[in-house]
Amino acid sequence: MQFSPLLLIVVAFFGASQADPMQVCWRNSYDRGVGTIPNYCPKGSEMNGALCYPLCQANYKGVGPVCWENCPPGFTDIGALCTIPVDIYFPCPWYDICGLTFAKGCCSPCKCKPGYHDDGCSCRRPTQTYDKKSYGRGAGNLPQCTPPHVEDAGLCYDACKTDYTGVGPVCWQNNDGDPNHKIECNPVTFGKTQEDCDQLNAYLKKAGITSIMCLRALVASIIAGHPVGPQECIDLIKNVLPTLIKTPVCA
Repeated sequence: MQFSPLLLIVVAFFGASQADPMQVCWRNSYDRGVGTIPNYCPKGSEMNGALCYPLCQANYKGVGPVCWENCPPGFTDIGALCTIPVDIYFPCPWYDICGLTFAKGCCSPCKCKPGYHDDGCSCRRPTQTYDKKSYGRGAGNLPQCTPPHVEDAGLCYDACKTDYTGVGPVCWQNNDGDPNHKIECNPVTFGKTQEDCDQLNAYLKKAGITSIMCLRALVASIIAGHPVGPQECIDLIKNVLPTLIKTPVCA
């Protein structure tokens, strides 16, 4: 009967493991999504230009870090200025626009509306432009995660369940309930002593299980009792599962 080189390595490395088993436990985990970009501004603030600023006072509008006065009705907002264009109208009828023949006296003088001037044949309102008032409202703050989501590495995720700790898109089981396992051997394992961790890590390295994807698949396989996970991890897990199947999940 022929054995694979990898299996021989595993047997040789762990031949004495039954008499002196490693004191380790495996952290269970679950996915909590890919995360979303923070887009929440607290009460009393607003988002503008990807930042959160305090709301402007009444009759002011925020543009980035500056609150600008609103223009009054009839005026056009042109940035830092409010303007109203020139306007002309004729009090006399169209058939005698200057009131010289058929409508004499309609513009002698012209009876113009308030704000308009008599130009002889017409009433004119000149162009009006003035600087808007403004004030600063700070440099702005980064948006937050919408409650009850939590932020991790710049993204928002669902909060992990009790006794789980979030690291990016994954919630990892804590091991606080097991006083024997306090040393973090790798992202998915805790050990009783550093020697236990060194022994386990060397074993996994020789077996080729080094990626976090295959480590997580190995934990799932230990819980399930048979190899599960991505196909590229299955063959590696088959070689180590018989040895590690009895190691516990962290309390």
